[in-house]
Amino acid sequence: MTSTRLSGKILKEVAGRTLLGYHIDRLKKTGLGLVIATTINSEDNAVEAYCKAENIACVRGSEEDVLDRFITALKFCRATYFIRVTSDCPFIDSDLILEGVEEFIRLNDDNVYLSNCFPRTFARGFDFEMASTKMLLDAHRHSNELFDREHVTPYLWKNKSGRVNVHNISQMEDRSNLRVCVDTEEDFELVEILINQYNSQQKNHLEIESILMANPELVSINAMVEQKKS
Repeated sequence: MTSTRLSGKILKEVAGRTLLGYHIDRLKKTGLGLVIATTINSEDNAVEAYCKAENIACVRGSEEDVLDRFITALKFCRATYFIRVTSDCPFIDSDLILEGVEEFIRLNDDNVYLSNCFPRTFARGFDFEMASTKMLLDAHRHSNELFDREHVTPYLWKNKSGRVNVHNISQMEDRSNLRVCVDTEEDFELVEILINQYNSQQKNHLEIESILMANPELVSINAMVEQKKS
């Protein structure tokens, strides 16, 4: 709720539903367990209240040490493996996540870190990553850099332990120049249009990317937004 560029963004509403609500609706389609990991800041009491109203599990922890917050979440749900997504992605694609799960299971390796970001070929806003809880606990024990703890998984994808096998999910067409996450007013404006005019909350990543590719005036709305470094 304390986003520096768009305060309260995840509870902003479009067509009577919050961005977090759209996010949760799409994640539920995976059929997997879901936990929201928010902060202990008083501003995020609203997030906890929202989760209670929606019957979604919620844990709370440090704003700065997000890695520790995720460890709390994993211990809460006793997960052996986890998938991490960020809540400013209202169009997160359940089918794309399940494609990643299928590949993760096929690899059958507790030392795998799998994502669709290295290199990125999907529009920003469809990001996910997965690994074993065992690997994240190792990162928690050995990560001393503030950047690694704030961004949760750099210790893994940088393979700082020397034991991580990094795998990537990609698509044939590179759509990494597109952006459907929400970090600024321009991002929110685009999401409003995609929901109100194109019903994109019901579409998958390929359909949403196709809408953007066919309508460059939409892409231009947030084309100049620079992603925060992570």
